[in-house]
Amino acid sequence: MKRIIRILFMALCMACGSASVSYISATERIDNLTETATVTPVRGGIEVNSTEQTRFEIYSITGQQIKSVTVNGESQTIELPNGCYIVRTPGWSKKVIVK
Repeated sequence: MKRIIRILFMALCMACGSASVSYISATERIDNLTETATVTPVRGGIEVNSTEQTRFEIYSITGQQIKSVTVNGESQTIELPNGCYIVRTPGWSKKVIVK
């Protein structure tokens, strides 16, 4: 029985042919990455900055949306109480601690 299963498995592998895999090297991906929006913790809040129009959404650690701000080529300071927050943009999400 094991021999029959082994033969069937080998036949199946041969029938499927070879798979082709394409990839992008890690250095190529990093070189193509440009970050246009940044978030920086400051005393009593966070500072959001963007070179193009970007929507920043600030969530509490429990997932409740605290604030939503759209920034266009400028820097804006958002006052927040001490705590841990998640800042989300269309391109990324980051955890920020306000002290």
